[in-house]
Amino acid sequence: MTRTLLSGRALAVLALIAVIAAASFSNASPVDALKSLPPPGPPGPNDPPNRVYDGHARLASAVGWASIASWILVSVDQIVLCYKEQSGESLSLLFLAIWLTGDITNLLGSLWQGLIPTVIILALYYTFCDVILIFQVFYYRRKRRLHPELYESLATSDGLAPPEANGAPSIASEQTPLMSSFSAHAPLEAALSPALQHTKDVLSYAGGFVLILVVGVVAWFVNAKAARKGRVEEVWDTSAQVVGWISAFLYLGSRLPQLALNRKTKCAGLSLLMFAFAVCGNGTYVASILLTSTSPQHILVNAPWLLGSGGTIFLDLVVLGQFVAYAKERRLEAAQQGVFARDDESALVDDVADEA
Repeated sequence: MTRTLLSGRALAVLALIAVIAAASFSNASPVDALKSLPPPGPPGPNDPPNRVYDGHARLASAVGWASIASWILVSVDQIVLCYKEQSGESLSLLFLAIWLTGDITNLLGSLWQGLIPTVIILALYYTFCDVILIFQVFYYRRKRRLHPELYESLATSDGLAPPEANGAPSIASEQTPLMSSFSAHAPLEAALSPALQHTKDVLSYAGGFVLILVVGVVAWFVNAKAARKGRVEEVWDTSAQVVGWISAFLYLGSRLPQLALNRKTKCAGLSLLMFAFAVCGNGTYVASILLTSTSPQHILVNAPWLLGSGGTIFLDLVVLGQFVAYAKERRLEAAQQGVFARDDESALVDDVADEA
């Protein structure tokens, strides 16, 4: 062992002497001779990946896990609701197909490009939830067809209900985008008083955001050691970028029908809770990428994912703006419907009195 070590050092010394000698014969300095050596070759398949230590890896991981928690709150609510209703009629297959395509391309692109772990995990979770929702649609439709007697009492309270008088689709229809009111409560639930509904909404908002915060704090402490290892530097992959841009445009396109529908429905039945969690999920998603690094290479490689989520945040804020703008019209329509309901009730009472 000692002889091998000495011989290795001797070879290194001889190589350095040869460089100096070559420099002396060529009237060049040793430094110039070293510069003239050929550059090292590209990294081989067995070479370790290049790690960099910029950004805030620990904070980025915590924020990324908070994003995952936000989207769990959005999607699990829908899955549980379909199970409780034993119906998938409130889901639009068109929107699910767009989302599934976007999520699959998101997953493939993030894997090929080697993005941060939370981005890959979230893409995998998106795809898993889409598959479950699509399965629920076909399963419960088949169940309805084979056992219609189980759904006779629900015929006017679920997706088979006709459109409303004002032309807006009912809560559960193929034209109803995701994250509408059916994402917040089942249509068969008894209506709560305004005070109880307000209390329930406040508790739902507070409980959800506390859960997101707790997940982020736990991730912060768990990743204390992992953050010191740095991050693997991304290398541009054209195939991954093409797939990533397809995903980004599909995500942005899925919001446009919601904007168009809101002009007809005046945002009636829109679940602000689901949109709040969606905005939180997209916001923390973008923050996790930017906190990882703000180097030009990192931003360029992650551009499709930044635009997909950042653009969706902008469109969601437009939806929230529509909700506020149409608030007065919704109140007027609700008041008119209340007057019509009281008139119908009075007419019914008069008819009964006349018959008596």
